[in-house]
Amino acid sequence: MTAHLSDSDRQALRLAHELREEMRLALPQQVAAPSVSPYVDPSGRPSVLLRMDEETARAVMALLVARRM
Repeated sequence: MTAHLSDSDRQALRLAHELREEMRLALPQQVAAPSVSPYVDPSGRPSVLLRMDEETARAVMALLVARRM
């Protein structure tokens, strides 16, 4: 299935998978899981796009604020 993908494509897929899993573990179970989409940016770097609703965004911000303290 992934045989036709470039190394950057495979790395982006792996990055998205790992981020999705870490966010699932870090966020409260009652919030909707964010959408994590892999892509390769124009310079060829593996990247991800995140999409989340307001409740999930606020939960992520709360985690970030707690980490700063």
